[in-house]
Amino acid sequence: MSVKPTLGADRSADRYENRLLILLFLAFGFVFFDRQALSFLAPYIDNDFGLTNSQLGILSGVLALTWAVAGMFAGSLSDRLGRRKPILVAAVLMFSLFSASSGLMTGFLGLL
Repeated sequence: MSVKPTLGADRSADRYENRLLILLFLAFGFVFFDRQALSFLAPYIDNDFGLTNSQLGILSGVLALTWAVAGMFAGSLSDRLGRRKPILVAAVLMFSLFSASSGLMTGFLGLL
């Protein structure tokens, strides 16, 4: 004879899942907007930093390559460890720190 979970436990689990879904939606939404910002802000960035079109292309290419390599590394690590949440939290924190530090840069090498 199986025991069904109580209705309160179901509601608690649903609230946790919904909060987690909202948190991940917001986190990945901000990450996506930040990742796409370089393309939209290029006309303003090249005036402020004196960047050429080639340098803007290099920045975009390095950003895409970094995303690809980091995704493969983080996915492989989380599969090996069998734990996804700590890897996801660390990745979002690291991205946030690097994103915030990009606002302090003054030239191409700093942005790169």
